[in-house]
Order: sequence, then C-alpha cells, then structure tokens
Amino acid sequence: MRSLGDRARAAAEHAFRAVAIAALALAAWQRLHPAPVRPPSAERADARALPVALARWTAAPVPAVHAAFDSLPDAPTRAWLAALDAAGTRVTWQATHAPALAASAEPIADPAGGLRVDVALAATAAADTLRETRLDIADTLGPLDSARATAGGATFRLGGAATALTVRAAGATARVPAPRPPARFGAAIILARAGWEGKFTAAALEERGWTVRTRFAVDPDVVVGAPAPPRLDTNAVAVVVVLDSSAAAFAPALARYVRTGGGLVLAGEAALVPALAALAPATPALTPIDDTASSLRPLDQPRADAVPLAWRMVAGTRTLVAAARRVGAGRVVQIADEATWHRRLRPDPAAPAAHRAWWAQVLAAAAYTGGPRPDT
Repeated sequence: MRSLGDRARAAAEHAFRAVAIAALALAAWQRLHPAPVRPPSAERADARALPVALARWTAAPVPAVHAAFDSLPDAPTRAWLAALDAAGTRVTWQATHAPALAASAEPIADPAGGLRVDVALAATAAADTLRETRLDIADTLGPLDSARATAGGATFRLGGAATALTVRAAGATARVPAPRPPARFGAAIILARAGWEGKFTAAALEERGWTVRTRFAVDPDVVVGAPAPPRLDTNAVAVVVVLDSSAAAFAPALARYVRTGGGLVLAGEAALVPALAALAPATPALTPIDDTASSLRPLDQPRADAVPLAWRMVAGTRTLVAAARRVGAGRVVQIADEATWHRRLRPDPAAPAAHRAWWAQVLAAAAYTGGPRPDT
C-alpha cells in the first residue's frame, strides 16, 4: 500500500505534467496565431511642409511617414519618398486630385500599318469629371500626338512608334511597349450584288494594300467572280465583307468562319438575313434613311454584349451607325451605311483617299491577322 507521501508526489507529478503540456499547447497556438503587430504611428506632412520634413526624415529616420498632396507630386519628390521607403521608413502618400492613368497599344489590322493607343483616365473627385486634362503621347524619339480629354480617356491612332510609348497627363505617366506589326495579312473577301457599292469598296481596299477577292451576284443565276466564296479559313482570309442580302446562302459557312476566329463586316441590309442576324451586334432599321454621306439603316436595337463604335447626327438625332461584338473566337462589325460609294464620288480631290481611310478603319476593327485577339 502506497504511503501518503507517495500519493502526494504522484499527484504533483501529474499536475506539473498537465501544466507543461498546456504551456506547450499555448506556445504552439501562439506560433500559429501571432498577435497582430500594430503599425507605428506615422509622422505627417502636407505639400507645403514636405520639403523641410523630407530633410528631417532623411537626417533622423523615423519608423513611418505620410505625405498629403492636392495633386500628383513631381518626380523628384516621388523619388525621395521611394528612397526613404527603401531605407526602411514605412512611406505612404495620398493625392486628392491625382489622375488614375493607364494605356494599352495594339497594331492596327491595316496593310498601311499603324498603332492604336487607348488611354484610360479616371477622375478622383466629382469635380474632376468635368475638368479637361491634356494627354501627351511620345516615343523614344519625341512627341507624337496630344489631346484634351475629360474622365474616360482618349484613343490615338499613330502611323508607328519607336520602341516604348509614354503617355502623360497631369503629372502622371503610363508606359507601354510599342507592339510589333501583324506578321501577315490574309485576303479580304467581298460578297455583294453587282453594283457601284461592291465595285468601289473593292477598289478602295485594293488601293489600301489588301488582297481582295470578290463575288458579285448579277441575278440568281449569274455571278461575277467565284460561284462560291473561297474556303473560309483564317490562314488565308482575314475578313469577309457582306454588303447586302445576296450572301444569304453562305450564312452557315460565315458563322463557322467567325466562330473559329475570322472577321466579318455586315453592312446595311445584310444583318436582316436571319442566319446573319444571329451574328450581328444590332438589329438594323427595316427602312433605310438618306444621309448626306450615304444611305443608312440605323442600328436601332444593339445587343447587350455589343460595343458601340460610332455615332452620327442624323436629322438632329444621335444615331448609332457602327457596333461590334465577339462571336466565338471571332469578331463581327456592323455598319449602318449602304451606299458608301457616294463618299468617293464627291467633287473633292481628297474624296477617294477619305473613302479608302473609312473602309480601312472598318476592316481594322474586324480583321484577323494571327496571334491572340485583343478585346473589342
């Protein structure tokens, strides 16, 4: 029989063992769940006091600092703050009216070449939404273009650029590498009834540098060009332009081509063909209206996923005249114009060049030139 002393010693050992196990468990829990570290309180300075504060913080470093600005600080000030941060001081700063600026660049699908640069500019205060901001774009050789824009941004079309592009607005800078031009261009196919529109559209694209193949229907039994469109393959065809409803029989082939990455342009009444209407960004008006530049079928009912591309004032009304949407891996661009050849025959020496440029811009929005497709 164990003595009273033995029993007391055994009880004490059990108690100490329990305490040790509890301590180990607490240490393990604390290691897995460390207590949050409170950041040090930051010394603060506004723009007026900052020059003196920067010198003081550099000579006698402090754990954390915060600078408050009304507008974006200049490059030397930003560099000084960055140096403090790299030296171990926690640095934060805020600018009440600093613009949020971003830019992207992509090659234009055009044999004549060129770049499209989209600049996004976000306001930081309600009053900034009405304030115009100057945008300047340059490459490594110097300035290229400029514009004035409110919140939202702007789009630049450039003939080309050397290496990197730089966009500046209100002290902010965005840099983007200049993209390489497309490696190749397939053909442009035009499907239409025989007439002035098909003839002058083909002429404009050939003059621009496109390889053009045409199929013009004279009547249901007579065709000028191939009796059927060539094999619609993105390896050989960059874009198909359908100018009217004469291409109805080829709608299934056009749908397959677009879904595999091809580009399609639907003009005027072409989008009224049921099988093509399923691809179109919008429903065109049943009855065309006359405009100074062309006969139009306004895009009255755009789809939810359609992207508006162009508006025009027609009879005092802002009218949607161009839109685009993705279909599978391809892109469909729809235009309201039905008789663009009127543009070419104006009594103006610059009219043919303007007609070429207009069609080049339409095809650039749809054409496939290889590689990944940027967002619409």
